[in-house]
Amino acid sequence: MDFWNENSGIVIGDPLDNRFLVARTFDGGNSWQEIPYSYRPAADSGEYCFAASGTNVCVKDKDEAVFVSGGKISRFFSKNPALILPFPKGKSTLGANSIAVWKNRNNRGGEQMIVVGGDYTLVDSDKDNCYYSLNGGKKWLTPEKPPKGYRSCVDFFNKKIAVACGPNGIDITFNSGKTWKYFSEQGFFVCKSSPHENTVFLAGPQGKIGVLIFR
Repeated sequence: MDFWNENSGIVIGDPLDNRFLVARTFDGGNSWQEIPYSYRPAADSGEYCFAASGTNVCVKDKDEAVFVSGGKISRFFSKNPALILPFPKGKSTLGANSIAVWKNRNNRGGEQMIVVGGDYTLVDSDKDNCYYSLNGGKKWLTPEKPPKGYRSCVDFFNKKIAVACGPNGIDITFNSGKTWKYFSEQGFFVCKSSPHENTVFLAGPQGKIGVLIFR
């Protein structure tokens, strides 16, 4: 799930009757309303949302959220027609796991995006595990140097810096996803930036918590 502000949020779920579940809250999560079935995005056979980090949906700007799917096909969903992501097709363990969108505190921007994933059965493989976009998801580029393995989560710290994590460690980019530097073997499943505190929080197996502090 993701939130625009303290009251307005969105949650994405796996397909029910061949359409992705989408629900909204307008009271900070106290109650949720599913959007009508006919307005939910249609899912292909073997397409779903990986739940390793819960970050396959992300607020893009003040009036839109985007999400990614994985499995036998990976797609990018926005208010425009869904686009196929460059991940290989046909394998249920491979695809997009997480999407990050850079925007300012007023939820403006939304052009820079990073998607991470890979094959969760091949945690050390750096093949087909990351793509980035500089034009709002219209075109996806392959990093010159990708993260060092399957990655379950990614988040922007600022316009240039983003952090990605997975079972075999943590990577960081200083150029919006073009190249990545592997800097820790500590495995985590999810990361979340708090730029006003110069901090990235991480969570992993057996309740493990990590903190990165930028100085």
